[in-house]
Amino acid sequence: MLNPNIETQTTWNFKGDNYRFSLHFYADDPESIMLTCLEVNQDSQRQGIGTQIMDYAENFARYRGFKRIFLKIWTIKRNTWLHQWYLKQGYVFHEEDMFDIWLRKDI
Repeated sequence: MLNPNIETQTTWNFKGDNYRFSLHFYADDPESIMLTCLEVNQDSQRQGIGTQIMDYAENFARYRGFKRIFLKIWTIKRNTWLHQWYLKQGYVFHEEDMFDIWLRKDI
């Protein structure tokens, strides 16, 4: 189970007119970054913005020397379009607990 130490966290927040997302780095795992709060406004979905965000996040992380990106989805979202979309983006199953499914992508 991922157990980030919030006391050693660095966060980068990104926001536009039709999207937002955050990237978090925890000093206790210097090779990993976590993508959270990815949202694209409903009116702007299906226009490639999510894919552009994923590309940006991966390039941002790669440039800073990270080796992998983690994200999580609620277990109730299993096999929904969102879960399938993350898999299509190259994320793979990492682990699962009672509430969340953790996905990982090596970059």
